[in-house]
Amino acid sequence: MSLADKFKLYMIKNEKVDTLPRLEIMPYNEATIERWRNEGLPNTVKTQAEFHDYFGLSRLDFFFIWPDIDNVGCRGKISTSENFASVKSSLYDLEKVRVRMHDYRQTLDIIEEANGIMWIPLHGYFWHPRDLFGVAEHLMMFYDNPVLMQDINKSLLEFNIGVVNIIYEVGIPTIICVSEDLAYKNGAMISKELFDEFIAPYHQELLKEIKKEFCIAALDSDGDITNVTCWFAELGYDCINPIERQTGMDLIALREKNPNIAFLGGYNKLVMSKGPEAIHSEFESLKSVFLKGKFVPAVDHQTPPEVSLDNYRHYLNASEKFFSEMGVA
Repeated sequence: MSLADKFKLYMIKNEKVDTLPRLEIMPYNEATIERWRNEGLPNTVKTQAEFHDYFGLSRLDFFFIWPDIDNVGCRGKISTSENFASVKSSLYDLEKVRVRMHDYRQTLDIIEEANGIMWIPLHGYFWHPRDLFGVAEHLMMFYDNPVLMQDINKSLLEFNIGVVNIIYEVGIPTIICVSEDLAYKNGAMISKELFDEFIAPYHQELLKEIKKEFCIAALDSDGDITNVTCWFAELGYDCINPIERQTGMDLIALREKNPNIAFLGGYNKLVMSKGPEAIHSEFESLKSVFLKGKFVPAVDHQTPPEVSLDNYRHYLNASEKFFSEMGVA
């Protein structure tokens, strides 16, 4: 059985497996890479897959399929139904997705040959309108123009469902992760009432499509996701990440309250600059969470530039030891 299938069985069904992937679940921080170059990281290591290979992690590659915001040139520029209508067809053009499927199939073939993990990120229904409106403007739009907010998310849903169907025709990835980032250090940025009205219905429809195949349905959100985890667990997501520890979340309490959703991440990136003892101690603190099931520890966002290359190697060694001791190396 492939590593990807074992990962799926564990994250979706909590089945016992003999190995799990060791991953850096975010693209590597550019400032961190620059530091590591000065400390000996070869210039030839550039892509996510190459970083994973170089550091002895499980092979991982991302294939991003998002609305074409930057090429259309509408980031932070939508304010009315009229200017949204003027860019809508270009923004959600599924033909642009279809022409990329040769590249996707090649990437998937390489991942499968390397017994690795294929990760597809999609835009979510909080994340995407924010990109179109701007951060502050987005939060006001829930009240100032709810009709436009719903129209955007209906369009995104149609696009995302089309993407999932196109992807599945070519090959099943390991994980489809919907990017939301609807929390910050003090919790969710919106109320449960707004979530239920503007966001949850679209996730419910998208989940129906993702779950037609054996693929992990994951949700990404930064910040304190104590409440957010409950919201997405109720919708039926298989996994949530990255579980940022600096927000003070209690992982044991979060696990007990949400036994059916898997956690990916949860390793406090802020300890990684403090040396071998702190790095190993953090992994020790995660054993009790792992023993409750459906948890794969990984850095809880990008490894920050305060972390030296030597300390990152200490982290890798501690990670390898943790997985071995937990019987999933």
